[in-house]
Amino acid sequence: MPVLTMRVALASTTDGLPIVRAAGATISGDVTMVLQKDQKFKDITIRLRGAVLNPQTNKSFFLDLEHSLEPQWSGLVSVYKAGRHILPFKILLPANCNVAYNDSPLPPTFSSRGQPMSIRYDLTARIKKPGLWTDEQVNLQLLYMPRTRPVDSVPFTVLDFGFCRFQLQRASELLTWAESSKQFSASIDNQRTVIFDASFALANAPVYTRGVFVSYMLSLESWDAPALERIGIPQALSISVVRQVIVDMPGGFSGLGTSTGKPERITDVIAAGRHWLEPGDQFPKRVLRGEVSLRKELRPHFTFPLLSMIYCLIVQLRAPGFVHTNKADESLFVIPLGIATDLPEKVRQTA
Repeated sequence: MPVLTMRVALASTTDGLPIVRAAGATISGDVTMVLQKDQKFKDITIRLRGAVLNPQTNKSFFLDLEHSLEPQWSGLVSVYKAGRHILPFKILLPANCNVAYNDSPLPPTFSSRGQPMSIRYDLTARIKKPGLWTDEQVNLQLLYMPRTRPVDSVPFTVLDFGFCRFQLQRASELLTWAESSKQFSASIDNQRTVIFDASFALANAPVYTRGVFVSYMLSLESWDAPALERIGIPQALSISVVRQVIVDMPGGFSGLGTSTGKPERITDVIAAGRHWLEPGDQFPKRVLRGEVSLRKELRPHFTFPLLSMIYCLIVQLRAPGFVHTNKADESLFVIPLGIATDLPEKVRQTA
């Protein structure tokens, strides 16, 4: 029986698994085959596959590339002499899928504790034997984790996400603010209804490098001084960064049953903001400033027809005796966020 091993020449690793950092990268390596005696083979191939997996081990493949390491006698029965044989290979990782969803960019490797779905890439070297003999193969998992960066500058003044619209304002040479405004009403102690004007701004929105702090500002305005005093305080403000994993495939997360035609979602809160009141008497306005930390281990956002991961920031106001007149205002602002791996090219991280 041949002894088969495989190596790849990739500098970066995580948990011992090689990492591919960009689409279009060439994955190079070699396959080593040790034979105790002369043996006949039909072919020796290298195969790269990408798939979405569910808990029932069902696989939905979106990438499948296979090359012969001996193209001159592929499909023919040939004899390999006893000894050690090293077969180099190179395989190009394309930018888009080639099995299904051909117009979709390749999704990154994805697996997360508590999330039953995953995206996986495997590199397989196989010895194809003639007749009824069982093929020999060795498998190596690859991590596809492309580098992404926030835009280095804002080439437009307005960002429109469909349900949210932001006006970008230049605050300084290095800082921009994405601002959204609305008017809402609330019942105070079931005795009176008060109208508020609110605006919320994020610094350098909407895409951030993981590991940074995101600054924000909330402005509340009302001529009802007691009502403003009740909700215009840090204790009444809740800022949450939420991650949502979306599955749109038959059987959903479990892989069982049939598709309902509606994507399934798993939502969890991954960060909470801390904020403080802007000093000074500002009636009829209250301004709160704050920041929220994006952990370094966060996975970048991605969208894919079968499995996607998105982030958003949710602004809520809660206080005793304070009830939104319109339930849709309970999440006062919902702002999409993007998570990138690296800092912008014009920004350098300091200690």
